[in-house]
Amino acid sequence: MPNATKLRLNRSGLLLALIGAAFASQAQASAGRVEFAIGGATVSGPNGQQKPLAKGDEVNSGDVLRTTDGRVQVRMADGAYISLQPNTEFGIKSYNYEGKTDGKESAFYSLLKGAMRTVTGLIGRVNRDRYQIATPTATVGIRGTGGLIQVLNDGSTLVQGTSGIWFLSNPSGSIN
Repeated sequence: MPNATKLRLNRSGLLLALIGAAFASQAQASAGRVEFAIGGATVSGPNGQQKPLAKGDEVNSGDVLRTTDGRVQVRMADGAYISLQPNTEFGIKSYNYEGKTDGKESAFYSLLKGAMRTVTGLIGRVNRDRYQIATPTATVGIRGTGGLIQVLNDGSTLVQGTSGIWFLSNPSGSIN
């Protein structure tokens, strides 16, 4: 009998290890996946190491995506869509989506230069205050579906919403 107990504990331990590994891989799921990349496009992780971007690549919190003459389209885990135009620098400052909308989800991005189009996913539709894009001169929040955000050559921010309500804020004030 003592051997049967020992065998049962080993099986239980193996089962717990497998379950733990499954949850660990879910917790480390990517923020998004590149659906389209053409021309010069790279990604730098939090460690600063840069590599070319290609269709199917995963992107994560802390990554900075850059285009020169290229374009990149990313589908985020919550269904949001981001399209980067040529000569753009875009950062995924913080992204949290675990497959459900429970109030913990968030998408905080930065657009340092260039232009992007975006259509919100579940985060922007359900937890609207938790979907923001920071530019050098303003923070943009989307209370609807999508549009274009561009950092102009003089550093100012241009917003062209295609639907919904857009929120723009900087130290001088806020407008919807």
